Amino acid sequence: MNGFVKILRFVTLSLLIFSCEVVAQDSISPNRNYFKLYVLNEKNEVLLVEYRSVWEPIGGGYNSSLNMEDYVRKLAMTANVKATEIRLRGLFSVFYNKSDQPIVYHYYTVRYTSGEIKTPEDCTGVKWVNLDEAGKIMGYEEMVEIYAKVLENRNLWGGTYRITKDNAKETREVEKLVDFFKLN
Repeated sequence: MNGFVKILRFVTLSLLIFSCEVVAQDSISPNRNYFKLYVLNEKNEVLLVEYRSVWEPIGGGYNSSLNMEDYVRKLAMTANVKATEIRLRGLFSVFYNKSDQPIVYHYYTVRYTSGEIKTPEDCTGVKWVNLDEAGKIMGYEEMVEIYAKVLENRNLWGGTYRITKDNAKETREVEKLVDFFKLN
């Protein structure tokens, strides 16, 4: 076999392998996990951040090579919070609009131990709020329900929601598909 044929076979095989890798990468769905942290202090207050004009717990998409515990610590540090007593309190599936692929929200409670609180990068505010007040100022119905359930009873909870947004009409509808259930 002459050199040209060998090179042609090598190039063809390389292109085939590259094409298979591209197809395989395209078939991998994006990360669909999101973390929310209820940071609690010694005064029994919860730390909320203002994100897009809505008060809510610290949150972030889990797209990291860190294990989950280290990622929770890193997420807490976005507000300069040193966190201990990390506890998973809820796993909730949320389907947005007509999607059949849910985002899984991991809700944690963590204990604030130190750090001068700062506003995370994508947020416009941060504040400590007493537990009763927090449920009144959180901007999303499902977050308020989850917050109440997670803090009323320290079990691990699950549930499923569908959230339908119409940005043109500025509407947001929430439907609970599966009521709260214990995971432990």
